[in-house]
Amino acid sequence: MVRAFEAATRQAAANLQPAEVAQVNGRPDPPLTFHRRVQVADLGEITCYYGFVVDEQERPDCSHVVRAALRALAGGRVFPVNAVEFDDQEQPLPSEGPSPLPIPEPWYLPPAADELAQGLFFRTLEGRPLGSIVRFPSHPSICGGSNRPHSGDYPAYVRRRAEEVFGGVGVFLTGPCGDQICPIGRRSLELAERIGIRVADTVLGGLAEADWQAEAGVAVASPEVELRIREDYPESREAARRERDEIESAFREAVRGGAGLAELKHMSDRYEFLTWVVDTQDGHRVWTGVDPCGRAGQVISHPLFLLRVGESVLAGLPGEPFGGLSAALRRDTIGERLIVLEEANGYLGYFPGAADYPRGGYEVTAALFGPESEEALRDAVRRALPALGV
Repeated sequence: MVRAFEAATRQAAANLQPAEVAQVNGRPDPPLTFHRRVQVADLGEITCYYGFVVDEQERPDCSHVVRAALRALAGGRVFPVNAVEFDDQEQPLPSEGPSPLPIPEPWYLPPAADELAQGLFFRTLEGRPLGSIVRFPSHPSICGGSNRPHSGDYPAYVRRRAEEVFGGVGVFLTGPCGDQICPIGRRSLELAERIGIRVADTVLGGLAEADWQAEAGVAVASPEVELRIREDYPESREAARRERDEIESAFREAVRGGAGLAELKHMSDRYEFLTWVVDTQDGHRVWTGVDPCGRAGQVISHPLFLLRVGESVLAGLPGEPFGGLSAALRRDTIGERLIVLEEANGYLGYFPGAADYPRGGYEVTAALFGPESEEALRDAVRRALPALGV
């Protein structure tokens, strides 16, 4: 893999030539990304991955996903349920029993904080297309089950559409979407294709009015950000395993004793966090390359990636921040000329906002760093922009 990337880099460098660049921004209508965390009474937040009932306006109703999660919790399942599968007739598979709490129906996912589709297009000075970059902030999780090993999900269809309509080589980059998801009912390749084409067409449709720059300067920066490992991280995987076993036993006792859902949800959140520590091939260590056990509260320095191309700036963050981070950065800096990306320059897990940590849910239980981390990322990008000449 390293050799393949090195060869591609050399080939790209050998093909360098003068070019024009244009940026296009747009928002799919109706929207194609939504906030996937919902607040349930006083329990905290539940994450909904997929299995929504999508209405004619393409609004995802998550009510039956939430009911399934609450039934599982009240029924004694300590690891959370976050999705519902569909049958071949496009109907959600039923979960047995009444909901332990009244759930509104329909319950539509809230709008995403960041729903912006952005494109950078490149052509020679003679007008021949060289390629494109399209950025969209939503999890590529539309294909599931047996489809997953065989598909690049909706980003593959974004790239294909951009290459077909504009030309050249298409590149897709994911914007911060730690808490954002497409309106996914039954997962399928067909749905991935449909959403990918719509994302691409959102930016391709603005090309006719695009402002092409022939004198587009380039600048780069790689500021360091300091990230603090969360204070509640276990001393060792063995300690995490012991605590998890204790929680599982206490959870069963709490269910038998008629404990409230808020107490069960709190225990379930901690159990899930400990599962990422000890299972899934030592989740955090394998995902990030960092071994955090015994390092609670320690600070890690990590380089970010910023690239200015003409008036546009790409800012890459090393994990999965929430959509609100990119929306805030655009608002506080150079507006829609800023293209914020995730999973760039490495991968360091989820970055919820500080207010999200007490609410729990998957993104919080999968986070390696503490609640101040999102603001640290935001500050690092803001400080670096002047060095790029913007």
